[in-house]
Amino acid sequence: MIQHDCRSVCDMYGHLRSEMTNLLVSMETVPGSRTTPLSPKILTTISVFVVDSVAQVFAQLGMEMSANNALDLKIRIDMGELYTFEAMYKELDRLLVAILTELPRQKFVYISPSHHEYFDQEKLFGDGVYQAFPNVRAEIKNAGNALAVGLCTAAVFHLMRTAEKGMQVLAWDRRVGIVHNKPPELQQWKDILDGVENEVKNIAGWPNSLGIAKTQAEEFYNGALAEFRGFKDAWRNHVMHSRRDYEFDEAKTVVSHVSRFMRTLATRLSESKRTPRIWGKSQIMS
Repeated sequence: MIQHDCRSVCDMYGHLRSEMTNLLVSMETVPGSRTTPLSPKILTTISVFVVDSVAQVFAQLGMEMSANNALDLKIRIDMGELYTFEAMYKELDRLLVAILTELPRQKFVYISPSHHEYFDQEKLFGDGVYQAFPNVRAEIKNAGNALAVGLCTAAVFHLMRTAEKGMQVLAWDRRVGIVHNKPPELQQWKDILDGVENEVKNIAGWPNSLGIAKTQAEEFYNGALAEFRGFKDAWRNHVMHSRRDYEFDEAKTVVSHVSRFMRTLATRLSESKRTPRIWGKSQIMS
């Protein structure tokens, strides 16, 4: 996705029209100016502040005809080719025609100010999640972009993939092994959930002498499981099986829930770090 500030297009277009107006006024008010060669100073101004900006802006937008026309004119100016007022006006007019021909073919997406917080955010779920779960960075960013442009069901889809990765890490942390001859990354959500739940139930059997470590473990894992059950029942089964579409406010709610789930996991786990099978003093958090 190309993020582009439309002001650069407006500024570039304004400079182009302004320079054309200056040339036209000179030709109409100064006798003989049509065939008068432009000074090096004027040519440099046109090359640097008009033609070069046209080439850069439209190259970024993939408008090759406009960009190439501008680049070709810039090269000729910079190589010392001479232009009269009239010849330069015609060159800039051709460039303007190319822009006006090509611009209507482009498609641009408007991002409402109320949606800016979701667009192109590398760390939509915070630095902790970004560092702990590098393999879902693209999913989270894509979820935010989809929500920003109103593709709400697509946003929920990416969020469910994010939650699934979080649950796989949780299964890895609790040493959930092969289920139905499949490793965790290939298991169904129900199998992952069942496997983690069985391991979490075993926490009740930890020695009471572990004290706060045992208490915090129960709170952490049961809290994570509660969130995950909500994803499965409320959203995942529906979006993955094309049962319904989602509106903005609904998708925004899913963002909040999945963000809370992933942030919670990131306080203890990461894709490369898991806790001991039985927690001890080093796992106690104040």
